[in-house]
Amino acid sequence: AVPSAPVPAPAPAAVTSPAAPALTSPPQPRADPAAFARFEGESASFRKRAAALAARGAASWDGAGFAAAQMEAAEANGAAAAGGVPIALQDMKRAEQLLDGVAAKAPQALAAALEDGDTALAAGNQQSANQAFALARRIDPNSRRAIDGMRRARLLSGVLPLLGDAGRAESAHDYSRAAQDFSQALALDPGNTAAKAGLARANAAFGDDGYARALGAGFAALGAGKLTAAQADFQQALQFRPRGMEAAAGLQRVSAAMQAGRLAALRRQAASLEAQEQWGQAVAVYDAVLRQDPSAAFAKRARARDEARAQLADSLQDIIDHPAQLALPSERDEAVALLQEAREQNPSGPVLQAQAARLIQLLPVLDRPVLLNLISDDATQVAIPSIGVLGTFGKRQIRLKPGTYTVIGTRDGYRGVEQEFTVEPGQQSVTITVTCSERIS
Repeated sequence: AVPSAPVPAPAPAAVTSPAAPALTSPPQPRADPAAFARFEGESASFRKRAAALAARGAASWDGAGFAAAQMEAAEANGAAAAGGVPIALQDMKRAEQLLDGVAAKAPQALAAALEDGDTALAAGNQQSANQAFALARRIDPNSRRAIDGMRRARLLSGVLPLLGDAGRAESAHDYSRAAQDFSQALALDPGNTAAKAGLARANAAFGDDGYARALGAGFAALGAGKLTAAQADFQQALQFRPRGMEAAAGLQRVSAAMQAGRLAALRRQAASLEAQEQWGQAVAVYDAVLRQDPSAAFAKRARARDEARAQLADSLQDIIDHPAQLALPSERDEAVALLQEAREQNPSGPVLQAQAARLIQLLPVLDRPVLLNLISDDATQVAIPSIGVLGTFGKRQIRLKPGTYTVIGTRDGYRGVEQEFTVEPGQQSVTITVTCSERIS
């Protein structure tokens, strides 16, 4: 028997391992939409209040509290971003409370800044006064005391020299001068305590009778620039004491101030005329100044300058009004020199610029011939000496350069004629009639 082939053993069954569980992040808490909206509103309100307090300088009066409020608000925002809205609301509430504390300190900070400003003013420290009142205005932009303080601080640059002069005059027992300077300082800054005290001391030095009262009023008016009132007060003081040296000195100062005022007014008038390029009129005003004060150096300098400008303007206008003179080489050279002088003026002004522009337009047409229409009677012999004999004709045209010419007409048995005419630059044509029509008897 043939043995049978062995039967292969069955393959072992595949063993499958259980599936591994999937990795997932822990579930995030879901924020209540209403609570989140409430937080957003409170956060926006905080930011608005914080910006307003920052603009008012909160960091300068309560830097620690302001920084703490902002830190608490930042933590609230972080909690909200992580989904912890209830915690964020609590943090934002603490931030608002901290901000309330900062805002509550604003009145105290304002009072301190104003006090610092007043102290700096009294000490004559302009920079410190400006800084203090500037902070006060940041805290309360409508504070009248802060606004007035800033104005007074700006005026210190004018007040301090007056106080210095007044103090030196007082030390030298020149109480009239001291009273005037203290009064002038008060005219600039009526609240200046140093000037008030100084004026009181100066007035006390005069005494307490009618002379002293009139004298004090006169120097106060003089310092305030009320010259007419000051003059009346000093004159009244002289009625009490006709030989009062202080009153006489006051009247002299009033007279000098009035003179200076008149000169200043004339100077402003001259400057206005100069701005309008009315040079001749400005010269007349400076002449008036020099009649009042022959030593006025500003008037001497300005008069010489304006007289030269007036001559330049007149020379240019003369050429513009009579361009035919430019036909002469010497006149043309002068025109070129005047044009250069005009270009060098500073300031030049629109009138001078227009004159220069017109002269520039005239110069190129000087050599441009102009058409001359000559009309005669076919019997008169016509000649232009600078051109030649033209003979007889009824009508003839020639071209001439700008300039002044003479035309002569002759005819046997008739009286000759002679006529001068001018060819202006830029003209299109000129018509001249030349006939000998008067018989010789």
